[in-house]
Amino acid sequence: MRKFATHLILVSAMVVGLYGCWREPQPHLGVVFAETFIQRYVDLVNTCWEFDRSTNTLYMAVADSSIDGPEYGDCAHWMSYLCCWEPDCQMEQCLLHRQLSEKNNDTCYNRNIEKEDQFDTAAIGYNFIKIEIVSSADYDDKHLAGTPLSDIIIMECSSYKPYIDSNYFEETQRPFYQNLSSKHTVINKRLCAFTLPDLSVLTVKYFRQKKINHCVLNHDFKFTFETTPTLAQQHTLEIVFVSDEGKEFRFNVDVDFSQVATEVE
Repeated sequence: MRKFATHLILVSAMVVGLYGCWREPQPHLGVVFAETFIQRYVDLVNTCWEFDRSTNTLYMAVADSSIDGPEYGDCAHWMSYLCCWEPDCQMEQCLLHRQLSEKNNDTCYNRNIEKEDQFDTAAIGYNFIKIEIVSSADYDDKHLAGTPLSDIIIMECSSYKPYIDSNYFEETQRPFYQNLSSKHTVINKRLCAFTLPDLSVLTVKYFRQKKINHCVLNHDFKFTFETTPTLAQQHTLEIVFVSDEGKEFRFNVDVDFSQVATEVE
């Protein structure tokens, strides 16, 4: 009898191991069970840009909306099953979320999180092999119109990839997890030095307001020019994001470099 009970325990453990990634949410105490760390992937469609002359810095925010805002249906959100509470949901957005979770090896988070925090871990739904910036005007003698400015721009962004690759390492274990968005890693280097791992699972801050009034307060990317232009002062910058699947996203931003501080800290 004891041997049979032991076998039964082992079989039960194997079943949990096989199917543990798709458990039903736990509604008690405002806690849900999450199989993936990234709860939302956002398309790179709408963006907000702002140039700060005092620091020679261009800020970029990926436009997002409140979950219960009227414009939610117009934004491209690829949600986890926690959105509709059905682990086998066949809606397109849930299928896309599963595909991206598998691609980023984010499939066995298997932890309880606070229900109100389930939308705080958002990432861009593409991994990039390159981000490039060129200008329509001559920047200096070395960077004429159409020449990449990647060697004089410091880009700052953040990624959840190191945390996911660490197998969600936590120094302390808790009954449920808070401040999920704090698990990102900030990456700051010259634009030309970024690699695919640096540009994977990039974080997106959740805009809780229906409209973005000032993206500097909630930006996702920061591009700081190390030098000021010595030639033209008015530039139309083309920022190009190239995904690992060959898809390109192009944004044009008009920047006035006049009255910029001569030295950028």
